[in-house]
Amino acid sequence: HLYRAALEGIAFAFVYGIDILKEMGINMDVMRVGNDNLFQSPAFSNTIATLVGSRIEVLETTGAVGAAKASGFGAGIYASLEEAVQQGTVHHTFTPKKEHDHYLAAYHRWQQALSNLTK
Repeated sequence: HLYRAALEGIAFAFVYGIDILKEMGINMDVMRVGNDNLFQSPAFSNTIATLVGSRIEVLETTGAVGAAKASGFGAGIYASLEEAVQQGTVHHTFTPKKEHDHYLAAYHRWQQALSNLTK
């Protein structure tokens, strides 16, 4: 339970940031991530996919390769970030869970706790 709580707490912070990006108009229908770090955890990835309402495609790549592709976009090698990430093979996909009420309740409790800390 402690391990899952830690993963969910990190996922909640990630979702908090995604919520801010969505408010800025960033489309999050599909997230493409590398097959490393916390995205290898179903608890972490399912929490994010469900709360954000987006499909997460775990690509056969790593964060280091993703950073290199972003640099390639900056250097003009790729015409767009979409072009850079389209070349990856999907290893696994996480889709939002239909039973999302307990995810939402836990996230709202986390948000309230965060709000209480910043007062």
